[in-house]
Amino acid sequence: MDLKYKHLVDKLNIQEKQIDYLERENKRRNLVFFGIEEEGRSYFQLYTKVAYILTMNMKLSCEKYDIENVKRIGRKGNKVRPIIVALTTLGKKIEILKNRKSLASTSYYIQEDYPKKVLEPARKIVNGHDDESTKNQVDFILSNKPKKIRKLDFLNALRGLH
Repeated sequence: MDLKYKHLVDKLNIQEKQIDYLERENKRRNLVFFGIEEEGRSYFQLYTKVAYILTMNMKLSCEKYDIENVKRIGRKGNKVRPIIVALTTLGKKIEILKNRKSLASTSYYIQEDYPKKVLEPARKIVNGHDDESTKNQVDFILSNKPKKIRKLDFLNALRGLH
């Protein structure tokens, strides 16, 4: 019985790692745009607004094939909901992230789309419920990121999410 149980636990751990990997890959080319007013309801109005911000505010080229999908997340209410933008290439995402400082004079800001497994421990720290294990979790997650990111920048970016 113990051998069967151990086998199931091992299989579950492997499946959790696979799910984490797939979630990271799914969000790899995504960005989250904040502060974009909720004017229209259609996909094309939302796409046009995001493309306008990229071309006019950030002075980047934005072709129709650069954006794969745009959608608002969260429940409709009094607050302006963020927009998840799925880009077709990782290069375009990096280009946008490099130029996001050009939005400093606007009400818009952009951050990467992090998986829930990354956001949960980071939110605890931002909200002041940080213990040593939570800090270690965030340090471990950030050390496994493919690009260098400062912990302070990461936590400051999350302040808008709670």
